[in-house]
Amino acid sequence: MNAILNFIKNERKNIMAGMTVGIVITFLFTGIDSQIEAILLNLAYGVLVGLSIALGCGAISRRMFRSENWLDNPVRRYISAVLLVSAYILMDVILLNIIWFKITQDVNPAKLFQSNFFLIVLLIEFVTGLLIYLIVLSRYFALNLNSFYLQSQKQTQELAKYRFETLKNQVNPHFLFNSLNVLSGMIYKDPERADEFVIRLSNIYRYVLDVQEEDVVELRREMVFTEDYLQLLQLRFGEKFSYQITVTGEGFVVPMALQILMENALKHNAMQSDSALRISIVRKDDYLVVRNNRNNLISQAPSTGLGLENIRSRYMHLSDKQVIVNSTVDWFEVQIPILNLSPKR
Repeated sequence: MNAILNFIKNERKNIMAGMTVGIVITFLFTGIDSQIEAILLNLAYGVLVGLSIALGCGAISRRMFRSENWLDNPVRRYISAVLLVSAYILMDVILLNIIWFKITQDVNPAKLFQSNFFLIVLLIEFVTGLLIYLIVLSRYFALNLNSFYLQSQKQTQELAKYRFETLKNQVNPHFLFNSLNVLSGMIYKDPERADEFVIRLSNIYRYVLDVQEEDVVELRREMVFTEDYLQLLQLRFGEKFSYQITVTGEGFVVPMALQILMENALKHNAMQSDSALRISIVRKDDYLVVRNNRNNLISQAPSTGLGLENIRSRYMHLSDKQVIVNSTVDWFEVQIPILNLSPKR
């Protein structure tokens, strides 16, 4: 009963419109009789015709478009809905009129179909009901397609913003400045390490430029980039920093997500010889688990959360899998999904 009441509540506008049209058409054909009984019968007939068409069409539409992914093939669903509704309206007006005239005037159904007037009434009721449904359905499609378009535009803009923020964060002047400072100290003291440093630094910036327009990258490419980045940090901080990577297998991840997590670890933790910052990256099923120990800074600016929001938002456009964050007083951990899909450009 509650389901029926909810359905009627949701379809009340269409029901009222159908009943109004049914009543109007009925009195256009029959005229307004002076007898109250005739007026009430015509009124009841119009209400029944409009109500049955509205309820049936509403039920068909709700079943056809109840799936959240109906926009995957809207044309097919639209045509299917129109064909089903056409068949329903035709059957509805035929059966309703047969029953109505049998009850109210005891007219044999065979005689009804021999009457040209009856056939004209059926045709008008069918065409009018179908036209009203097409108007309602077209309005529904227009509103939902417009909403879908606006949502898609918003998501595209958000994705472009996060791409820009990611690129801006990766190629930031501080990182380059610090790297060049480390390099200048190596050139004369340790030329071989300086050469390795330059190669890894160039690999990092080449990777950043290569993937800035990509939604996902192969896991192995991201891990090569991460290894280069962590090696630079190792050369820069020495004993104050250490890392461990244990990642195998195939898959795809959003580009430079790991670098954002590395930057967050550096930003929020102190590094000392007797209390090094330790970062580990391992694969656990379909997730990359990135964990660092906590060495909280004495004076620390509050976290904005933009880095994690960046990663979450980019994954939201690609998968239902969620970015998982776990935290204790001793360590901080982020799990990012490994996706099974092709890279998009």
